[in-house]
Amino acid sequence: MIEIYETEMATMQLIDDNIVEIKIRDNSYIELTDSKEQYEILKTLTKGLSSYVLLVYSDKSCGVSNAAKEYSANPELKKGLLAE
Repeated sequence: MIEIYETEMATMQLIDDNIVEIKIRDNSYIELTDSKEQYEILKTLTKGLSSYVLLVYSDKSCGVSNAAKEYSANPELKKGLLAE
């Protein structure tokens, strides 16, 4: 059974044994709270995995706040991440 998580800004799911797909909704602007919410879902999706690949899809209309960028750049949040 595929778990699909829907947030205001994105859809997230594990699409293969170690591949997480995030589809950012058109015209979204990711704030710090959105980034933190996505990270909590990512932890749930990758629980028990020693490594994973993250595929993120968005269009040119999407934006990210500086606070969300800084939060997402934290190396502690990327443990197990093979590629993004």
